[in-house]
Amino acid sequence: MNNMGMWQSKLQQMQDEVKNTRATGEAGAGMVKVTVNGLGNVFDVKIDPALMTPDNTHTLEVLFASASNAAIQSVQDTLKQKNMDLISRMGQQ
Repeated sequence: MNNMGMWQSKLQQMQDEVKNTRATGEAGAGMVKVTVNGLGNVFDVKIDPALMTPDNTHTLEVLFASASNAAIQSVQDTLKQKNMDLISRMGQQ
């Protein structure tokens, strides 16, 4: 494979990693869990039924935002490490 083809292949691999990498963030001692992928798309939300009351609306909103932010940070950290590893391997070729 020529150099350009190798780079295109590696770029496609990185793009696939972003789409396929998922992370879950939690808040409220695990009462709210949010799973996102590397694009920031939300794939799953779990909420403890005990939070599902009218007087917990604000608490639920805060916990959802916190869990979402934790999931996004986690997936970004994972992708950053994967990209550093890939770049390191590419430099060794």
